[in-house]
Amino acid sequence: MRIIGGSRRGHRLFTPRGLTTRPTQDRVRESIFNVLSSHGWDGTRVLDAFAGTGAYALEALSRGAESAVAIDLRTTALIRRNAEHCRFTAELQVIPGKATAVLERLAAEGAPPFTCIFLDPPYRQNLVRPVLQILAERGLAVPGALLVVEHAGEETGIADDTYRLIKEKNYGDTTVSYLEFQGGG
Repeated sequence: MRIIGGSRRGHRLFTPRGLTTRPTQDRVRESIFNVLSSHGWDGTRVLDAFAGTGAYALEALSRGAESAVAIDLRTTALIRRNAEHCRFTAELQVIPGKATAVLERLAAEGAPPFTCIFLDPPYRQNLVRPVLQILAERGLAVPGALLVVEHAGEETGIADDTYRLIKEKNYGDTTVSYLEFQGGG
């Protein structure tokens, strides 16, 4: 697993041993960032929830995002190690905990909203909808924010009136949904 583009292109990322996480394959991540290539990264504030290795946040930073927040319940030490290796410790805030609880805390603290959001939760555990609800209701996404949601192919109902489906792409058992936050909550 490596950074695919930008200033840290080619930097290898450390991955966890065992099956506690499911790192996104390089080819899938490359396809995702190709879709997002028309998105200007300057000034972008990124959220990588269910971050695992932190690959989405680090890839976005490598491509010019201003800052990123990575949230994970179990792998924060690994994410910090990857941030150090890629020299992004100042730009990446790593927060341990459940995504919903951390986002509620960030909202209560008045954190600025995100402009690009990556959600890659464990499959088949209904974790996406509660995060989308908090992002909308607590002002943690700017209107027009882009969301990339990686989920099992049979998981449906991710888009709604608040989040417009822009595109969906299947990669075997994995589906990637691209959403745009419509604003409101």
